Amino acid sequence: MAMKLDALFLSEIVPFAVIIGVICARRWYAKKKRIRCASSEKLLRPAGYTLSCQLNDLWINLLTWLMGIVCASILSSTYAATLPNPIFTIFFLALTSGILVVLALRTFSEIENVRQGLHGEQIMGEYLQNLIAQGYKVFHDIPGDGKWNVDHVVVGPAGVFVIETKTKSKKPSRTKQPEHEVIVDGQTLRFPYYTDKKALEQARMNAVWVGKWLSKATGEPVTAQAIVALPGWMVKQTAPAKDVWVMNVKGVPKNITSCSKRLSESAIGKIAYQLDQRCRDVQF
Repeated sequence: MAMKLDALFLSEIVPFAVIIGVICARRWYAKKKRIRCASSEKLLRPAGYTLSCQLNDLWINLLTWLMGIVCASILSSTYAATLPNPIFTIFFLALTSGILVVLALRTFSEIENVRQGLHGEQIMGEYLQNLIAQGYKVFHDIPGDGKWNVDHVVVGPAGVFVIETKTKSKKPSRTKQPEHEVIVDGQTLRFPYYTDKKALEQARMNAVWVGKWLSKATGEPVTAQAIVALPGWMVKQTAPAKDVWVMNVKGVPKNITSCSKRLSESAIGKIAYQLDQRCRDVQF
């Protein structure tokens, strides 16, 4: 009976062990032999680059939790009944599985949120591409001084624009407010089911940081206009947000190009160079 259980256990566990072993061995071999991409050229960050990296890590975490659940189930069904204290063993494995299930569900929820945010930043990035033909430079996912980033920065004749993209799901309204409408009251973004008190201040702080950093990097004073872009939402302003534009993503390019000229070609070149250097760190 024990030999049959051992054979069953090995037949269920070995495939997982082989896959993990091969992956680890290949990564170790590539590192030891210094196997790498033929081109060492670093690329500019695409829209949503940070979220893309987070999404990859979350999928790996989810796979890890699922594999743990499967292994715990296999151990429980294969060996628990043969041990001296099967009740304790089954309880321990059930508790382990329960914790892993919670971790898996929480990770899946994070994946959904990150995917939504990534989609929103990619939509904004696609609309901003239309500005390139009009003499603007567009940069995405600019790294900050810490573990944060600026979603998009546009520089061109009309100046420097810092864009924070906020992607929210549409849900049934809790008030009489239309389900497709966001109300800007000067301090907050009021969605039909949720009030965002941080978006405006975050956009404002990002614009201040970009302005200070570019001023120091270029040696010339630079100010940046903060924008909060909302994919898929109609924006209704009951009071203007101080120093921050709030609008649907479709309106961002038009509002930028409607501004009067503020920067010379020389200033645009200096600013774009600094942004290019900061964002050119994608390497395979």
